This record gives sequence, C-alpha cells and structure tokens, in this order.
Amino acid sequence: MSMTYMDPRVFLILEMVLEEDTNTLEQFSSVLGVSTRTIRNYINQINRELKDGIAKIVKNEKGTYSIRVEDESKLIEIVNFNRVKLSNFINLNSPDERINYVLDILTMTNNPITIDDLAEEICIGRTTLIKDLKKADRILAEYDLELKRKPNIGMILVGEEMDIRLLVLDRLYENYIDVLENVNQINLVKDYDIECLRDELKKLFKKEELYITEQVLRDVERYIIISALRNLNGYKFEKIDKRFEVIRCSDEYTLGLKLKALLEKIFNIVLNEKETIFLTMPLIGRKAPSTKLALSSIKINDSVKEVVDEVTSFLLETSGIDFKEDKKLIENLEYHLYFALNRMRFNIRVKNPLLQEIKERYTFPYSVAKIAAMIIEEKFDLKICDHEIGYIALHFGSYFEKNSRKVLNVNRVAVVCGTGLGTAQLIRIKIGKILGESVEVNTFSDIEAKANLDLLKYYDLVFTTVDFKTDLDVPIFRVNALFNEESIKKEIEDAILLKNSINIKSIKKIEKNIPFIGKLIEEDKFFILNKGTFMENLEEMLEKLVLKGIIDIEFKENVLKREKKSSTALDNYIALPHSVSPNEENLYLAFGILENPVIWDTKEIRIIILMIIPDKNVGSTELIIKSYEEVLEIGRDKKIVEKLSKVKSFDEFYKIITTRR
Repeated sequence: MSMTYMDPRVFLILEMVLEEDTNTLEQFSSVLGVSTRTIRNYINQINRELKDGIAKIVKNEKGTYSIRVEDESKLIEIVNFNRVKLSNFINLNSPDERINYVLDILTMTNNPITIDDLAEEICIGRTTLIKDLKKADRILAEYDLELKRKPNIGMILVGEEMDIRLLVLDRLYENYIDVLENVNQINLVKDYDIECLRDELKKLFKKEELYITEQVLRDVERYIIISALRNLNGYKFEKIDKRFEVIRCSDEYTLGLKLKALLEKIFNIVLNEKETIFLTMPLIGRKAPSTKLALSSIKINDSVKEVVDEVTSFLLETSGIDFKEDKKLIENLEYHLYFALNRMRFNIRVKNPLLQEIKERYTFPYSVAKIAAMIIEEKFDLKICDHEIGYIALHFGSYFEKNSRKVLNVNRVAVVCGTGLGTAQLIRIKIGKILGESVEVNTFSDIEAKANLDLLKYYDLVFTTVDFKTDLDVPIFRVNALFNEESIKKEIEDAILLKNSINIKSIKKIEKNIPFIGKLIEEDKFFILNKGTFMENLEEMLEKLVLKGIIDIEFKENVLKREKKSSTALDNYIALPHSVSPNEENLYLAFGILENPVIWDTKEIRIIILMIIPDKNVGSTELIIKSYEEVLEIGRDKKIVEKLSKVKSFDEFYKIITTRR
C-alpha cells in the first residue's frame, strides 16, 4: 500500500481523536489556532485519506468527535508513517534539512505541488521556501534534474529515473540507517525481508568468491532496497543514458543479474533489464579491497596504468619527487583509480569522513593529489570532487610517511660525556627512545674524544655534553642529560637532511634551534616586488634569478608555463610555484614579498615562495618533501604570514622565519 503525507496540523487532529473521544470543534480550534470552519475541512480531508474502509472521524450526539475504526492494522501503518514524518518535520531547523524534506516529497510524487501548499505543510513562510527552492535548484542541476514550475498548477520534478535515484542515494538515504528508517515508515518492505536479503547476499558473495567489506555489503543493500521501493511505488526505468550501457561489459554485471533475481524473489516483484545496471553500480564503484587475495582477481586496464604513469611523470618533472620508485604506491594507485574512475563516470558519490583532517594534517599529500586530479580530469573528461581527492591524498601520504622514517635511518651514534657514567647512561637511553634500540651507541669521555677526533668520523651522529672544535662532516648535538626528545628528534631529521644535501654541506654543526626552512634562506634569493599582477611579479622574480645565474631561461619558461596551466596559489596569501631545474644539483628557495597584494586564481597573494628543485641530486627526495612541508606549515600560520607580508628587508624576514618556534 502506497502512503501519502498528511499535513502536520491535519494529522494532529487524528492523533487527538485517537487519544480521546471528547474533543469538540472549539477544542480542536484552540489547539491548532484556526477557525472551526477550517477544522471541519481538516476532518473531511482526514476522512478522504482514510477511505477504502480504514477508519472515519464521526460527530457524536453531544457534539464531540470520535473515530470509527474498520481496519486497525492499516490505520496503525498510516499513523506510524505520519508520526515518523512529523518527527522529521519538527527537526527541520536548517535550510539543508528543509531542502531534503522537500526533495523527499518531490521524488515520491508525479503530481504538481504548489509553493503555498508546500509552505503550509512545512510551516514556513512563502519567501523562506522560495529561497530554499533556489538552493534546491542548484542541487538538482548537479544530477541533471530540474524543478519545472507552471503558474497556477505547481511544480514537479523532471529528469531521468537514474538521476533521481542517485539524488535519493546521496541526499536522502546516504547511509544504511536512513534506508531502514524509510522502510519502516512506508511498510512496503518488511523487516524479515531485510534480514533475508542480508543472509542471501552473504551466501551469494561467498559463493562468487567476492571479497567485500561491511560497507560494500550495506551499499549493495541500499541499492537493492531503493530499487524495491521505487518499483513498488511505480517508478521504473523507461530508458537509461548510454554512458551507463558500458556497465553491461563489466565483470561485475554477471553478479548484478543475480542480484536482480534475488530482489525479485525476496520482494515478489518483476524488474526490467535496466535494473541490473543500477544494481551493478555499487559493485563497480566500491572502494578498492585491502587484501592481496581480494585484489588478485582484479585486472587493471591500460587506461588506468597510463594515467598513473602520466601523473607520476608530471610530478617528477614539476616537483622532483620520483614516485615511480615506490612500486607499492603505483600498484595501490592503480587499484584505487580502477574503482574511483567508475564512481566518477557514473556520478556515484562518496563521502570522505576524514576530508577536513586530511586537508589540515596532510597538506602536502593533498596538494599533490590535486595535481593528480587535474591530470585525471583532463584525460577522462571528468570532474573529481574534494572527497575523492582526499582518498587519493591518503596514498601519497603513505609514501611521505615512509620517507620520513628513512630520514632517521641511523646505525651508529657516539656520545661524548664530560661528567660521568650516570649522565652517559641516561643519554644512551633517551637516544634509544628516539632512534630505536637497534642503534649502536658508543660512549667516549671528553678527553678521549678530543685526543682522537678521527674516531668520530665513523659515526652517523655525535651527542656531546661538552664543547669542542672539529672539521668532521658529522652532525654534532650539544645536549645535557635532560634534553627534550621531541626537539632533538626534529633537529636530527634536519641535520641528516642537511648533511645529505650538497648545497649546504658547509654546515658541520647544528646548534641553532631554528626551523629547517630557516637553514635554506639566502639573501640573494630574497626580493621585494611591486608589480600590478601576480604573473608580472613572478616573471620579475624569475628574471632577477636568471641575471644572478641561479636559474636559466628554460627553468623560467617552465615555471611560467606551468603557472598559466594550473595555479599554485595556496590559502593564506601564499603562492608556491616550483619546477625541476635541469642539471641543477642543489635545492634552492627564493622568496618574493609583494608590496601590494594581488588576486590570482580568486585568491589574494602576498608572498611568492619559489622552489628550485635539483635534477641531479639523487638523495634529495626527503629534502624536497621536508621543504614542501615546512613551506605549507608556514602557510597554515596566519599570524606568521601576516608578519612576513609586511617586511621591508631581508633581515626582518629572516628573523621572523627563524624565531617562529
């Protein structure tokens, strides 16, 4: 039995007569705040909706009203349905909640609805509803749907059945619980049918050796139940867009046929062939499995392999990071995109619950993922949403996490102690906590060390409680027995990176507790710029670097070409143009402070940070990653950016950078 919505005020009368049979027209009028004539109309409306021998509100001899029930079970269904709807209605506190409520109504009716009727049902003003409907129009446009309005008749939702279902899946029943609540309201699908469906699905997937997660199982159930609800309410596929026809050629389509047969059996309905395409969609758009066994049956097509190769080649060319060296990363990206491209092609949307956290904590991986998304969009003529970019960022984030662990790959450490055994032992323990217990730690007295300085050159790091001079190319840390482990760990990372970088090998001893980026700042690469546009300022900065012999014309042209193709503007007033410099062995940073802020790619820019990335320094990956991360960390600190954007000299700039932690 198909249910209809009751106006909340009309339903309140039904609730009142069910509770007691002593209500009069005047009492109804007082509670609802309308005239007794309107109450009579409401009662007539209830009786029309309770036709077919369900129940009827009647007037008693004493002028009170009661209800005469003929089919109690159907009446209970109607009451429960409207109670849930009323509960949802009461919670319509925000425009989004109201819009979803309106969309829910529009997707379940073929009859025009007037704005006045809708405003009255939701109990909001006509003007407020019109504003909400403008937002609804924008949402519907994303699904190629339209709200057709006809004067004096009303509005009706127009569009393909597939697009309506995608809207329902994303906006109205975006999770499994929403679907179950809807099932309970409508009573078209029974609880035992749902239980039977879940059991049968598990058996089917096991038989077909399809390795799925609980999330995939729930998504398949969502699609099946929505298919059942739409069909039971008379909404069937009449035609389907040709872009969905390719699903018939997928390996998962055979399983989709079995899902269709299962649905028909459990819910006792007949479906047309197009339903198979819809039921296959949660399978081809699922997340990539996490086990080797599950992945082994998936064949990656050439177009996916090609785009991953294009992405990594472009990233190597522009960032200097060779992602191709990590075979596991390449494999994981290919599997991820195999399913993600299906989601994008067929407008299957996913919600990434970690998106905001990824943007905040994985800033650099997210920036890399945005570049990858740009290439994928161009190749396949698709639009990639932030949620999908966030999932791609997790793969790059794993790569960077592995590389950050490589930085602390230390085997031998020397401890020079001028006090005694207790101090030396404590320092050894703290070193073990930072670098791991497998690191070899040897202790020397200050007299031994000074007499045999050459001994120290065989160690990766030296910790000392005393001062001594040496020209050894070994990072040396001046500490006491109670040194801060986190602070020293960061200094160790910086020191190892600096030691492995050709352009700053002159730094033998790291004593300053300054940010890593502060060790890369040089005055000949600092500029105050005053041109009118972003590109003019960038070009002037590049031209000055060419004249100083720091970069060549080819590098300059590459940076300008890349910037025109894809903006490097970040949030918080910073732009980060970068490229690999052919034949360059050193990593350089150049800084441009704009006297007058400019708008670039809709963002206000006050600082340009140019990265000149080495092409020849094979061991520079960790250094490049560290540099990116520190630049992006500065960008997240609005106060620092504000201060930097106002400096008038290199000394001011250097002081702010090097004293910020």
